[in-house]
Amino acid sequence: MLCVFVLVQFQFEVAESARQRNAKEWTDSEMDDWADHFIRSAENTFSYQWSLEAFALDLRAPTIVDVELVVVDVTEESLSSTEHVFTAIVTRGSKERPQTFDKQRKPQVQLRETDVSLKPSHGGEGLAQRLTDHEIAHCLGLSHPRCQDEDLYCYGDPKTAEGQSVTGLGATVTQKDYVVFAEIMGEITPTKSWRVRSETFRSQEPRPFRYMKIPGPKPDRLPGPARSHGLPLHRHTRHHRKH
Repeated sequence: MLCVFVLVQFQFEVAESARQRNAKEWTDSEMDDWADHFIRSAENTFSYQWSLEAFALDLRAPTIVDVELVVVDVTEESLSSTEHVFTAIVTRGSKERPQTFDKQRKPQVQLRETDVSLKPSHGGEGLAQRLTDHEIAHCLGLSHPRCQDEDLYCYGDPKTAEGQSVTGLGATVTQKDYVVFAEIMGEITPTKSWRVRSETFRSQEPRPFRYMKIPGPKPDRLPGPARSHGLPLHRHTRHHRKH
């Protein structure tokens, strides 16, 4: 199993226009709940959707690896010793669409309070999407199906699989989206060549005897909040930005 950790620092603020309308400040419980929804949705969306398959001359059979995404909520205190942190700035009362920025290999996304909810896609065709999942796909290095800009064409045709993907206008993680994990395995095991299998193959299902598994614990659950992995979450230090 390949376990990919995404480190996220959550920052919460209130838009100035909303503040003038007497919008409420974020409470600790609201910030915690929002972050929990973000984490659970991202982990469930990207984990165990496809499997990775390797071929090497010294193996009698292909090696099959499953992928689990783990989102870790990091604190301000740990940032000095941590690189590659994904900063999620969540603004109450904002009307701007989410945007992802790459600031010296530290991606940053600006989100609205409602972006953690499953909502109808702006592409029509009955598609729905959590914009937090779409933006964390960008954090993983994925681009829109056709181009990197924000033009509707870049998101793909909503009637096709590419347009219905999480990087497009929908909520489906496609085989192409998993290539980034195959590239990670290539860095870990440079003597092997990895590809995404053409069918799903979950860890919880029995494996044919001819398949070998990279050593590691077998998950006994579906992905959930980061605390389920025994990772500390210091919610009492969450950063609340005020203007």
